[in-house]
Amino acid sequence: KSKKWRLEPEGERLLDGLSPQQRAAVVLFYFEDRSIAQAAIVMGLPENTFKTHLHRARASLADALGADKELS
Repeated sequence: KSKKWRLEPEGERLLDGLSPQQRAAVVLFYFEDRSIAQAAIVMGLPENTFKTHLHRARASLADALGADKELS
């Protein structure tokens, strides 16, 4: 069964801060529960390139979350 995720406005804002490729990588891997290989095929990328987009997305999200905590 696929999981149906609904993001809170904060999550939407964080995803909006990513590049289109990074956002697609996050959605395919985490929200659509695809494997690295499947997600890379969907995006038309080599697996290592997909992994790079996912890694950069994670780093951007971590930075954004850290900045939000500092502002609180």
